[in-house]
Amino acid sequence: MSQERCYRKFEAIRLVKQLDLHETKLGMPKDALRQYRDSREANSYHAREYEDRICLHIDRFNPEKRPLEHFVHDVLNDETVAGAGIGFTVGYAVGEGNWKVGLFYMLLGGLIGNAAS
Repeated sequence: MSQERCYRKFEAIRLVKQLDLHETKLGMPKDALRQYRDSREANSYHAREYEDRICLHIDRFNPEKRPLEHFVHDVLNDETVAGAGIGFTVGYAVGEGNWKVGLFYMLLGGLIGNAAS
């Protein structure tokens, strides 16, 4: 996810129309009144409308079009995925092929990767 930028509501309404955003239920509301998205598959705009402002960011992938890619790249972020992959590899090796140990280390590595991001 790119850096989020917020605009005063009266300015942002024009921006929502310019970008041809439609209302959506997909996304973490974060106390928003409404959410909007465009229809592009990649580099897709996502906006949240609050009482006094609208905040906008770009997702790498639109969850309406490419949900798996959105989950991996925009929700989890690259650091979480990398940490989980490294964690599983280390855990599998330490556990001498035991996938349960690998799974534990994968979760631990994902948490560490997420904290680092």
